[in-house]
Order: sequence, then C-alpha cells, then structure tokens
Amino acid sequence: MPVTPIVATELFDKLIEYANEVESKKQTSSEPTDFCDNFYAQFFQNRMKHEITGFGKADQESVVKLRLKVETTEKQEIVLLITWFERYCDIRYDVFSEEYGGGSGEALSDFQDYLDILLERITGWAKLEALTDIENESVKARSALQQALLSVQK
Repeated sequence: MPVTPIVATELFDKLIEYANEVESKKQTSSEPTDFCDNFYAQFFQNRMKHEITGFGKADQESVVKLRLKVETTEKQEIVLLITWFERYCDIRYDVFSEEYGGGSGEALSDFQDYLDILLERITGWAKLEALTDIENESVKARSALQQALLSVQK
C-alpha cells in the first residue's frame, strides 16, 4: 500500500514550470504564492497536525502559538519552516498589495528571495526526516528558480 506523502511532490513541478516561464518571458510574477499556499497547508495539516485556513493575522497568531509549543520538542529545521510561515503571511500580503496597487516591484523581489530560502529550508527538513522525494524535488525546483532569476538579471 503506497504511503501518502506529507507534501505532494507535484507542487514542485509547478515551480519548475514557473521557472521555465520566467526564463522565456524574462519577468517574475506572484504565481509561486500558489506553491507556498499549498505547501504550508499540507505541511501544517499532515506534519504538524495543525490546520491553517488562510494567511491572515489569525492564522499567523495560531502558528506563533504552535511554534512556541514545539520549539523544545522539534528539530531546528521544523521550527525554521514554522517561523518562515510567519514571514510568508506578511510578504504574501505585500506582494498582492503591490500587484493590485501598482507598487515598485520591491515586494515581488523580496518574495523571490523568500522563495529561495523556503526551498532551502524545505530541503533541510526533508533531508532530516528522510523524505527523499521531497528533498530531491525541492533541490530541482530551487536550482531551476535560481537559474531563471539569473537569466532575468542579465
């Protein structure tokens, strides 16, 4: 009987598709927020047994409480992912505000940096818990994104 993964590896395929799009169009977008939304929903529900229903202040506060509760019982890689969700709630709001309000592009640039660190942290967590498929997909997606972002900077 196959085991259901904590996080669907297909999520990472979307990031690779996005990276290919960035390379061909030479511009970034907020599209990877879908990846982040789904990753965190699955991670919190399946790994932490803590359901999130959104990315606003209430969910951010509930995750802060969770982090404080597990800081002494979970490994650093898990705590870093939880902490990074707290940051995601803020940056997600900024990205959508900028996108619909005509901002400078700074929030989107910050989001690309955020995404790189998120993938690094996902890889660390997956390695720690021997989730080889997730680890491999995260490494591939991060590499594709880094290459795509370099092509935009040229």
